Amino acid sequence: MTAARGLLHSALHSRIPARSTRPLMGSLAADDDWPFGCPDSFTLANCASSTAVCTLWTPRTELARALHPLSYSVVGNLYTREGIGLLVRNVLANPRLRHLVLCGTDGSGAGLELVLLIKEGVTADSGLETTPAIDVRETFRHRVELHDYRGECDVHRLRQIVDGLRSVSTVGPPGRLHPELEEALPRPNAPFQAAA
Repeated sequence: MTAARGLLHSALHSRIPARSTRPLMGSLAADDDWPFGCPDSFTLANCASSTAVCTLWTPRTELARALHPLSYSVVGNLYTREGIGLLVRNVLANPRLRHLVLCGTDGSGAGLELVLLIKEGVTADSGLETTPAIDVRETFRHRVELHDYRGECDVHRLRQIVDGLRSVSTVGPPGRLHPELEEALPRPNAPFQAAA
């Protein structure tokens, strides 16, 4: 068995470490700057996947271990509504992401805020501003399909949900945002400031 086939075999039949910050498939590697934010707050797997999973307040590590490593790109938490801006920044910076699975315990109402943003374009102090040339909310709302499973914490059920999502073909790896989006979104490492 060649080294490349051995790596693919290992990838298909093993689980990634819970705190992995590098993609599983080297040839499909993400930009070193993506995802934005604290590297230890995400679990990365298959950069070619069109699925992101947000576990809200539920620890992401158990779910990441239960998911098939080729079925998702990133798993992360969302603790407060202030984190919505960073979530939006990461989704818009990765043109491959089209599915957002929202699950776990919504301890602060951030999940509800995210649902309202996607379904109705409504946000309350999420830090998302609109520029004259581009509406970040509308861009985000039309980019992702929300799969709302707030309250669902059963890892086996969530694996079925994620495995059942069809892959969406897109072009381009994660990278830099359009300059107007860059200006409209909160900076990844800056303290949160509510939009005026």
